[in-house]
Amino acid sequence: MRDLIAFLRVGGSRKMWFGLIAAAIPLAVVGGFLADTKFNAVGRSPVLVYMKSWPADRTEADVLADQRIAEAARAANNARVRAGQAEARKRLNAAHIDAPWWNK
Repeated sequence: MRDLIAFLRVGGSRKMWFGLIAAAIPLAVVGGFLADTKFNAVGRSPVLVYMKSWPADRTEADVLADQRIAEAARAANNARVRAGQAEARKRLNAAHIDAPWWNK
């Protein structure tokens, strides 16, 4: 403790003020993190994940049939999205507007 007092006396009040500022910055950051965890400042809501449940005696044929159904639904969704993109391109071309660089 005597070393700290001697150090502060040699440099005057400037060292004390810079030391206080240097200590206050990390304390403010840590205090901000602690306040965020305590007061839930962001207002997070729980994330619910629903999983499909299957019977334990499900056969391989049932699995393959479900996969075919899911693949058909995925392909239909992809086709619908591509049709919407093609329609948007037609409208952009009709208005003589270049498509955005990510959608060419």
